[in-house]
Amino acid sequence: MFKLSLYDKCRKELIRRKCIARSNVITFTRINQIVRGWINYFKIRKMKIFIDKFGQWLRHKIRVIIIKQ
Repeated sequence: MFKLSLYDKCRKELIRRKCIARSNVITFTRINQIVRGWINYFKIRKMKIFIDKFGQWLRHKIRVIIIKQ
């Protein structure tokens, strides 16, 4: 359940029309804050597979934003 909340928070920040309107620095800073806070809150150490999948999804979304700009 808590994994889906991370996806939802990042999905809200990575909406294309929002990200294209603002600079990449703001978008990437906000995503870094969300992910870092989530990892520190849940003390994730044994979730390597989830973090790998999430990282792939996140890199895909960021690539789409950069290409659309």
